[in-house]
Amino acid sequence: MTTVAHHHHLAAATVLFFVAFTMAPLAAGDPVGQLCGTSGNYTLNSTYQGNIRRLAATLPKNASTSATLFATDTFGAVPDIVYALALCRGDTNASACSGCVAAAFLDAQQLCAYNKDATMFYDPCLLRYSNQNFLADPSSDGRGTALILMNTQNVTARFKVFDAAVAALLNATAAYAAANSSKRFGTGVEAFQNFDSNRPRIYGLAQCTPDMTPADCQSCLSGIIQTGPKYFSGKQGGRILSVRCNYRYEQYPFFTSTPLLQLAEPTVGAPAPAPAVVNGTPTPPTTGGARRDTTNPEDIQSIDSLIIDVSTLRAATENFAEANKLGEGGFGSVYKGILPDDQEIAVKRLSQTSRQGMEELKNELVLVAKLQHKNLVRLVGVCLEDHEKLLVYEYMPNKSLDTILFSTVWEHWTTGTLVEIMDPSLSSLAPRDLMLKCIHIGLLCVQDDHEDRPMMSTVNVMLSSSTVTLQAPSRPAFCFPKSGFNSEINSEVYPPGAYQSASRSPMSLNDVSITELEPR
Repeated sequence: MTTVAHHHHLAAATVLFFVAFTMAPLAAGDPVGQLCGTSGNYTLNSTYQGNIRRLAATLPKNASTSATLFATDTFGAVPDIVYALALCRGDTNASACSGCVAAAFLDAQQLCAYNKDATMFYDPCLLRYSNQNFLADPSSDGRGTALILMNTQNVTARFKVFDAAVAALLNATAAYAAANSSKRFGTGVEAFQNFDSNRPRIYGLAQCTPDMTPADCQSCLSGIIQTGPKYFSGKQGGRILSVRCNYRYEQYPFFTSTPLLQLAEPTVGAPAPAPAVVNGTPTPPTTGGARRDTTNPEDIQSIDSLIIDVSTLRAATENFAEANKLGEGGFGSVYKGILPDDQEIAVKRLSQTSRQGMEELKNELVLVAKLQHKNLVRLVGVCLEDHEKLLVYEYMPNKSLDTILFSTVWEHWTTGTLVEIMDPSLSSLAPRDLMLKCIHIGLLCVQDDHEDRPMMSTVNVMLSSSTVTLQAPSRPAFCFPKSGFNSEINSEVYPPGAYQSASRSPMSLNDVSITELEPR
């Protein structure tokens, strides 16, 4: 699975870990994601690890034999006390519940190796353990961190109609879970035949931990449902998972029980409910076929301030004149331009045959637009007109960002002067040794030979453990000596000589290993 992840701060200081996916359905025991905390590490065979193992021996049974498929427990004494919570999906049987929680304990100690705070999410269950007492107040804890899963495929129905239908379904399902079930669990199905004959129903699920009051459960679900429209509008599927509450919706049945709610077909043209509802759904199984893109501006109306019309960009680049071409990458060409206010820009023009479709473009747009740092190229705008897909960045003269990030860092590494490139403003936020370690790991992740790059699980261990010895990196990909760099190349840069004519595909020194995203 290829994923894109990032942190996002909302008005309520909620941290969201976002994962875009189109993949085959998960096996029952496969984790859909994990959140590794920042409250400290433990060591191998320590008292803290022993306490985790004690809980792993009892919590799976306690949760699976509970009428609500839920259990909490603590073990040990400060400073090695461990707090734990396990919750199984309301329609899971006892055997599957016990097996899922047991597997979660094992996976957590690998995927969040030596981390005192770990949260594991699966289809049938979730588990969290921590050295912090997150059990004390169910109404306030567990909602600040969430995992968002989104399918990048668009629905075939009108976005507004589909979004409104999903909103109604999720609101009703959340209300049922909060008020009508001791498990704090609800499922629902909504007819959608008139708008999508291939997928005539939408299915929804909502759940809270059973120790929450109905009001707290409703509040928790409303909080995560409100974040949905920003990510899921017009999407075939999506879910948001937090420790205390979660929801999911699909256009196919993903739960085993009979739906507890049944909603009638939505009315054509009905306005979407207030934004306290999510819009989106993980994708159902398909029979393959070509991937379809859309250039519907509805897709990106949430970032209206970045829209630039195509006529402005044609004028800025002299109709994408060859003389203004800065370089060519795997997704298209980059041109230098000048806006009417004399601002210099670099326009990334995606080719008509580019495999970077609308969703990849939107992902890049949403991510880059929200990041501001002196080492990041600023996104100026976007254009989606006349079958054009254009990203507009600030112009970076003389060099590409690849050169600064790879070549400069490598030169300082080889001369033992990495301290000189560290941002002074970070000195009060983290120890110098930790920042140097992060740079070291970063260099290992951009090695020329992909076989030399560490797996993400290994990087997790590197970051969370103070006892791991890091191997010395070799020269990274995209590393150019100062004397040999072509200053005319910008953005998606390829070294001189890497491609020889327009009839050949551009090639890069960086033979990355990529898993292609496919529909579920």
